[in-house]
Amino acid sequence: VPQNIHRIIRGSGPPRFHLVMSDGLHTMSSFWLVTQLNCLVEENCLLPYCVCLLKRSVTNILKDGRYAWTLYLCLSLSLSLSVSVSMSVSLSVSLSVSLSVSLSVSLSLSLSLSLSLSLSLSLSLSLSLSLSLSGEIGVTAFDKEVDKFFSLLETGKVYYISRGKLKEANKKYNTLKNNYEMTLLSETSIVPCEDDQDLPMVECDFILIAQLEHMEKDDIIDVIGVCRSVDDLSSFTAKTGRQEYKRDIHLVDTSGKAVAVTLWGEQAEMFDGSVQPIVAVKRACLSDFGGQSVSAIFSSAVMVNPDIPEANTCWKTLSDVKTEQLGQGDKADYFSCVATVLFSGKESCLYQACPSADCKKKVIEQPNGLYHCEKCDKQFPNYKYCVMLSANIADFSDNQWVTCFHETAEGILGHNAETLGHLKDTDEAAFDEVFQKVNFTTHIFRNRVKLETYNDESRVKAMVMEVKPVDHREYSRRLISNIRNMAA
Repeated sequence: VPQNIHRIIRGSGPPRFHLVMSDGLHTMSSFWLVTQLNCLVEENCLLPYCVCLLKRSVTNILKDGRYAWTLYLCLSLSLSLSVSVSMSVSLSVSLSVSLSVSLSVSLSLSLSLSLSLSLSLSLSLSLSLSLSLSGEIGVTAFDKEVDKFFSLLETGKVYYISRGKLKEANKKYNTLKNNYEMTLLSETSIVPCEDDQDLPMVECDFILIAQLEHMEKDDIIDVIGVCRSVDDLSSFTAKTGRQEYKRDIHLVDTSGKAVAVTLWGEQAEMFDGSVQPIVAVKRACLSDFGGQSVSAIFSSAVMVNPDIPEANTCWKTLSDVKTEQLGQGDKADYFSCVATVLFSGKESCLYQACPSADCKKKVIEQPNGLYHCEKCDKQFPNYKYCVMLSANIADFSDNQWVTCFHETAEGILGHNAETLGHLKDTDEAAFDEVFQKVNFTTHIFRNRVKLETYNDESRVKAMVMEVKPVDHREYSRRLISNIRNMAA
């Protein structure tokens, strides 16, 4: 129960409210309301002696050793009692909820030689369920704060940050679209956000690859595309004498143009382009090296198959694939669709493959009982199972035969290849049941279509690159948006 609420005005910023709180047994005077909840007081939802449920708070230790609590989510319950002649009691409760500021880390951390930590964060202020203001702000930590927060922060996670220091951004070193930047202090508090709804997303301003030729060298840009090919990892000696690594990947987007993107260090070593993923690079630097190219820099964020709307812009119905003649040009086309599995072929879906970690080539059994891999040119005493699934998928407009290799096939079937192989060898009925359960299940398919010729016969072959479950809320929003666009 708040016994007193004091309005504190400091400079030109918004007022702060200091609260004296009591639970009936103890009273404490070290509570502060975050400014995003000021509306509770201003709208008379939070009043002295009303009953409050504190859902989230952060404890800070001040320099003089005192404790201060910051309230992030406060449910205010105003209680009123009315007594009738018959002495029956009625209770009315009004509930007011206000959301807080949350910050989403959109960049990997970088630690310089001077032990300073440079982060880039995405700021989102949720005013209500229907209104959201988004942006980004640079955050810097020094010395002890680096040690304090470095292990806490992870790329892609969401945090509540309070008691940071704001100052005007130095545009010579800060390329973000914000006139201010934040510095973390000793009293700064960073708390992970455990909510799973209405979280801020990384905001990107993507440029079509075809438009890069009209931009200047060293411009900072956001780019997204399908990874068409990957160059081999190469090493070089840096100015510090250390051996470093780099790798070029080649992205193509909906403009039909391609560009080389250079990755460095661990990102270059760990990148896997075997399934031709969608790659988004935020804050990349435009270069003229070897013609026009893009390079990731220390503050860049490289996202593989990111869960952002721009990664799923090429939505098509299966009838669109035929009417728009996708895949019949010189290059493969990519599209996403929501479709239902009508049939999945179990015959010949499993094959015996090379047991090497990076090889899925089919092996040939030898008379000596060993298994020969032509790709590795080795013989092995055993093999591993791999899956190549042929399926017919359909939406409301048409159907399409697709091929799913290994990981995508395992995603549809719900079992890995070794489990499927074991069932096929030991329990044929259970093996059949796996394929029966797959029929009439609905998924999001990301597909690659390309015209191929075999035995002088040309046909468009569709290959599933990724399978994901349907987010029905997001799918419904997209359908509503399409209806509004068609009605406009």
